[in-house]
Order: sequence, then C-alpha cells, then structure tokens
Amino acid sequence: MSTDKIDPEDLRSYLEFLGRSGELFPEKAVIDHIMSEEPEFALTDMESEEMLQKLSIALKRKREIAERLSNMDSIMHFGEYVQLLRENSNLTREEFGRILKCESLNITNLELNFISPLEVPIKQMSKIIDYLKINLKTVASLIKKSILLSNFSKNLSSSFGRIDRKVGQTERSYSLLKSREELFLKKALRKLTPERKKEIDKEITKFFERLKQESE
Repeated sequence: MSTDKIDPEDLRSYLEFLGRSGELFPEKAVIDHIMSEEPEFALTDMESEEMLQKLSIALKRKREIAERLSNMDSIMHFGEYVQLLRENSNLTREEFGRILKCESLNITNLELNFISPLEVPIKQMSKIIDYLKINLKTVASLIKKSILLSNFSKNLSSSFGRIDRKVGQTERSYSLLKSREELFLKKALRKLTPERKKEIDKEITKFFERLKQESE
C-alpha cells in the first residue's frame, strides 16, 4: 500500500479522524508510528497486519469520497451528499452534531435517507446547508431524489438493518444497498407523472420559502 501521493498533513488529519470514529487505533503514538520513517516502538506482526488492512480500507474510502464528490450524478440523495461532505471534512457524526447542536441520531437518519430533508427541522437544515456551503440548486436537485427514494429507504430501515457507513463495515451490504437505490431511483424517475412532479416541486418551493424565512 502506497501513500506517496497523499499529503502527509492530510493523511495525519484523516488518521486522527479515524481514531475519533473508532475505526483505527486512537492513540497518538500509533498514528505517529504510521507516519514515522523511524518508529519509536515495534508492533507485532498481527497488529501491523490489522492496522494496514484498516488503513487500506480507510484510504480507499477517502479516494471514493473524492470521486463521488466530483460526480454529482452518482449521489443518490441529499443525506448522502451531507455524509460525503462531512467525512471529507474529517468530522464524525457526533462532532458534526455538536457543531449544529443536533442529535447525531438525526444526522444518521438524514444521511441514510431514513428521514426526508423535508422532515428535518428547518433551523437544522439551514445550519447544515450553511455550514457545508451547499448551493441551493444542488439542494433542490438532491431533495427531489430524497423524496423519490423516501419509501424505499424507510422500508430498508427495518428490513435491511441500519447500514452504517463506517469504514470497513458491511462493505458488500452497502454496495448492494447503493445498487438497489440506483435502480429504484431510475424506476421512480421513469414513472414520475406530471402531477407528481408538480407536487414535489410545490413541496420544494415551500421548503425554500421556510428556509428564506429562517435566514431573515
């Protein structure tokens, strides 16, 4: 595994984020060990192998985040975009929740689209949009996807289990979920009637009216 193309400070910041997330050894000494050309202590072969596996998965996820953020068409809904931006900022859900003064469970449910952005209190949505600097055109486009996927996501929350996007956790299950989401969204877009489109557009317009009132 090579990290030559990754800025050392970015790598250290990400390793510290993984430590806070519980996905990598949180001890500063271990991070120093990874970053150092001449480590002060030795790890056992088993510890080294486990650490390298976790680091490899983590760096793969970091690259995946960058790729997804560069291709907005690949993002399935508003919550997923929030998650990608949060992780790209090296923030855990708990840390993000403290910044926004919001329960981390609400952030989890939003990120997994178990609740629609329209169900989130408008004050919290305003803080999320402002903090992550999401432009309003993107907000509208992703909320529309969230609405179309809402029934699918809510059904999955009970039948598929809470599929959390932690590094290395149920990667196969997560890939299956994303594939099913993509298929469902394409089907929903094909079957979208003019009447339903007007209803969704009306819901989004009302959302932006409330968002404007909140910012005044």
